[in-house]
Amino acid sequence: MCDSKKISAEISDWFSFTSVAQIGKKGFGPVPAEPGVYVLRVAAIGAVDPTLIKETYLKSDFMQVRTKLDKESEAFFKNLGLGEGWGTRIESYSRQRLERLTRLELNNGVLGCPVIYIGKANSLRRRMEELACAGHTANDPVWALLLSNWQLEIGIRTVSRGLEKSEEERLKDIYRTYHGGRLPALVDR
Repeated sequence: MCDSKKISAEISDWFSFTSVAQIGKKGFGPVPAEPGVYVLRVAAIGAVDPTLIKETYLKSDFMQVRTKLDKESEAFFKNLGLGEGWGTRIESYSRQRLERLTRLELNNGVLGCPVIYIGKANSLRRRMEELACAGHTANDPVWALLLSNWQLEIGIRTVSRGLEKSEEERLKDIYRTYHGGRLPALVDR
């Protein structure tokens, strides 16, 4: 059985993800640019069908532009004389990452555990910017959830430099204890 309270109690500060992204010059104003660990959890569920969530995201104007970039970049690099296979592969990468949504423990619209990601950072603010915009392994699933009206919270806790990895592993071990050895839905390792 899930006990997200154990993980939640390990985190010192919680913020609405979309709200904190709007605070400060580049967003995430209250989040320190220090090393630490972070947890992404669900505050409210929107659409409950992972297939529909993925389809909605893949049909979005944003993904249509990214798919077009794949095709255009392939033609561009071929025209430069570099041959085939040099174009971006954003669509296939996105589709692969979106498969993580199928790991959400949703039963009749009820989420088995609100914790969906545990990570570490040498700069928590920079990592939050990457999670919101680009450069994070969970971007596509997070964007898809937000597009499907899910409300997410981000929890952070600073740690001394060099302790990020061990603290992340400790939090993941706590999670595994209550989830049959599995990691949160959007985590691969």
